Amino acid sequence: MPNKFDELSEQQKRAAELLLENDLAPKAEKRKLEDIAEEVGVTRKTLWDWRRRNTLFIEYKQHLTTLSLQDAHGELARVLIANLQSSQPSTKMLDLLAKMTPNALAANRQEVVMETNETSNEEVMKRIEELRKMRESVKQDE
Repeated sequence: MPNKFDELSEQQKRAAELLLENDLAPKAEKRKLEDIAEEVGVTRKTLWDWRRRNTLFIEYKQHLTTLSLQDAHGELARVLIANLQSSQPSTKMLDLLAKMTPNALAANRQEVVMETNETSNEEVMKRIEELRKMRESVKQDE
């Protein structure tokens, strides 16, 4: 079944893949756009035009990024759960974990709102314990 990305050339698809790999690479391993353009067989300006002006190319790279994130979902969950089990979990990471697991937590969903830093350690620890219990109940349901 054809899809809209079939309109892109193989060069464009390969360029999008290489650009995503470069985006995900550690800083020390990042490649210059000129090198990517050369590998694909186009000029730096052509690659720049694709990245900034070609809507279909931009959508394709976003599609590849989404697929990459889905593949990494388990690893991200592992990191978030490890954070949850640490002695001082990050509230931002806890919020991200809750957003990543809307189906698993739908029945027990609670919104955490922290408007100021006046939340006591006791309240934070209580909330962490609630989240741990929710995680354990989800594990048991699986």
